Amino acid sequence: MTVLFLAQESVDVRARVDEAGFKFLSSSWDSSDAGGSRDQDGVIAAASMHGCECVILDSYHIDSEYISAVRHAGFITIVVDDLAAHPFAAHLVVNGAAGSESLPYRSSVGATIFLLGPNYAPLHTVFWDAPARVPSPTVNRILVTVGGADAVQALQPILRSVDTVPAPFSVTAVIGPFADVNTLESVPGAYCHRLTVARAPHHLRDLMAEADLAVSAGGQTLYELAACGIPTVAVQVSDNQRFNVRCLAAAGIVRDGGCVSESDFESGLSQMVTDLIRDGRQRARMSEDGRSFVDGRGAVRVAEAVAALG
Repeated sequence: MTVLFLAQESVDVRARVDEAGFKFLSSSWDSSDAGGSRDQDGVIAAASMHGCECVILDSYHIDSEYISAVRHAGFITIVVDDLAAHPFAAHLVVNGAAGSESLPYRSSVGATIFLLGPNYAPLHTVFWDAPARVPSPTVNRILVTVGGADAVQALQPILRSVDTVPAPFSVTAVIGPFADVNTLESVPGAYCHRLTVARAPHHLRDLMAEADLAVSAGGQTLYELAACGIPTVAVQVSDNQRFNVRCLAAAGIVRDGGCVSESDFESGLSQMVTDLIRDGRQRARMSEDGRSFVDGRGAVRVAEAVAALG
């Protein structure tokens, strides 16, 4: 079976795809094009050239016409989505986020299968059936992660906030593989708590296993933390994370740490982390509820659904 990834040219993305043993193709789509992406002809041509039977689309720059064109070209068409912004002509649509069942998903062809909710969160294999965790009565290490790129430079204010918490813990800060030089240069500094920096780890499973508490951006990492049973404060670093954070907080899986752009963000986050450190029972509940909410095997369920389409 041939698997290939078509994406905008990036040394980091290409390296990760190569490391996983797949083929990388550079997309001609130009992010400066105000008219949006119209590269479906290139996608169709690439899939045809390499004998692909299935095309998986994961981009904010596609619409219903784009999806329809790929399907009508004869490919099993799957879309990874989190907005439900338009009707779907795909065979299968996946949204593994909390609350996605309530979004107005609709099919334009009448037979689209929608896989919605945390049961379908597609996590890395290291998170499948994560071992049971006994929460520590004390918080000895806090994990801070803000995603792959940290486009809004959220890491530094989070670290400043966590560093004001009066408790004897250490901090592990993750710098993602797509972070720019400003993020890399902003981390070193004088901190009250011992700080370790992890740069572009292949996955976060081992770092999560060492943590008693996490502060994380509001994306996919929240589901990895839940699967590992790590009580977490979720921070919104982009608009498209608001719904995700609110739904997970409403389910008791995370605490809502607010938006990094808010004027009182740092003081609010400091108080929330302080409260969780002091409340071992709540941390234990969050750990148990997270593992119940996300078992980590969403990718298996999605793969089984895709196989059934063939």
